[in-house]
Amino acid sequence: PSCDVAVQGEFRGPLGLAWHESFPSGHTTAAVAVCAALAHHYPRQRWIFYGMGTMVGIATVVTRHHWMGDAYAGVFLGLLSAHQAIYRKRNLLMIRV
Repeated sequence: PSCDVAVQGEFRGPLGLAWHESFPSGHTTAAVAVCAALAHHYPRQRWIFYGMGTMVGIATVVTRHHWMGDAYAGVFLGLLSAHQAIYRKRNLLMIRV
């Protein structure tokens, strides 16, 4: 079948994309990971950074590029990625000291 014709029984996302083309939201994952890392390093401005990450997730849903679950999964993966990067950096610094 052509790109714009769905195979019978195939799940399609909000813009007609196949499920594997929208889950999880990569834009939300990247934005939240960067914002969470910045929030860790600049705690006084953390609400600004978290707000920016949240706005990216909301924008992907409002513009119908992702389902809400895609954005939630992106937030989870972004926070997990930032946590792992911060934790691993601390461990590397502790080993070298």
